[in-house]
Amino acid sequence: RHVYKFRAGDEQRPGVRSLSLAVDALLAGQLEAMVGLTVAVLRGLLPESYLDSALGDETLLRVPSIPEGMMFWSGCIYPKQFHYRLQPLMEGAASSAWLQTVEEELVARARGG
Repeated sequence: RHVYKFRAGDEQRPGVRSLSLAVDALLAGQLEAMVGLTVAVLRGLLPESYLDSALGDETLLRVPSIPEGMMFWSGCIYPKQFHYRLQPLMEGAASSAWLQTVEEELVARARGG
């Protein structure tokens, strides 16, 4: 399993930030731990140098995990034989409306509502 890219994007609107990643596969809980670690560093709760140690292969460190129900997949690129069939569904008006509803719900949860 390899993570090729993992980037935190700009805040899209108050309380909503995007993350972009390219992976070949993920272990259960791996993404939640990666996001939790990123949030902790961005908020100054952990030093940036902790990232190198946590992502290195010399030691196994505990990292914070993002709380359950606080993130979702907004897009995915599937293998070539499936992607052309699924992409139009993910880019339609119904999908965009659903995405906005989910983002609003997550912001409300994050703010304690």
